Amino acid sequence: MVRDSRSIDSVVPFTVDVKERLDPFTLENSYLKASFDSNGLLTALSHGGRETASVAIQFLHYGTRSGNQAKSGAYLFLPGGPGRVVEASAEENGVRIVEGSIRSQVVVTLPLVVHQVTLHRSPGIDGVNLDIDNLVNLSGQSNLEVAMRLVTNIDSGTVFYSDLNGLQVIIIDVTSDSFS
Repeated sequence: MVRDSRSIDSVVPFTVDVKERLDPFTLENSYLKASFDSNGLLTALSHGGRETASVAIQFLHYGTRSGNQAKSGAYLFLPGGPGRVVEASAEENGVRIVEGSIRSQVVVTLPLVVHQVTLHRSPGIDGVNLDIDNLVNLSGQSNLEVAMRLVTNIDSGTVFYSDLNGLQVIIIDVTSDSFS
């Protein structure tokens, strides 16, 4: 089933369901259950019927430092101040949901970002995780950073795990006043 804000014609054997208003929904396989809000963004994730983790996805825009200060670059994130949360709205942004027997996918088109969440329905290792891909287009932008924030109810104390270079994960021990 596909839900999209744009007009789509059905093609046999596929059915298309276009909705004016999107209600909260879930996608699941035999391992995971992912819940989404009416804007198509992830709100909760549960694994094998165990405890559900609250997960709110937020996108933020950051400006870079001004004046003679060093600017952000390929390996440096040097924001000029706090980030501005990009409000998702299904009425203003496109939301497409594709459900199938092999995989299900949610695609949300936001300003500067195409956010895609995929849940595979296979018995292999790809069925036990949720794939999140973001296509960021900063064409025509200058001195702008885009970040995706995960707000969860998981208490990890002062330990923060971060992607180092797309290949390695590093552990950072932070204090509450180090990050906001």
